Amino acid sequence: MSTIKQMEEIIAQFPPIRYDGSSERRDSLNNVAVNKDQQLEYVKQRLSMFLQMLDALDPEQAELEDIDRLIEMIDELEAKVEQVKK
Repeated sequence: MSTIKQMEEIIAQFPPIRYDGSSERRDSLNNVAVNKDQQLEYVKQRLSMFLQMLDALDPEQAELEDIDRLIEMIDELEAKVEQVKK
């Protein structure tokens, strides 16, 4: 199993924040309102995890699939940042 896949399993333990159309977002597990500060903290945690994955990636053993997944994660982070800005 590649390092990226191992790290993704860890990241999968963090639930996504869903937007329900109100002025607040709600945590998908317990439906608790999440304010902008909490949303920003979530994005920071995801960015930190991404950077850990990047640091753990061995360039000699990295596969194209790993690089593609990193690019996909950057796109996901960008989308989350745009959600927080709204």
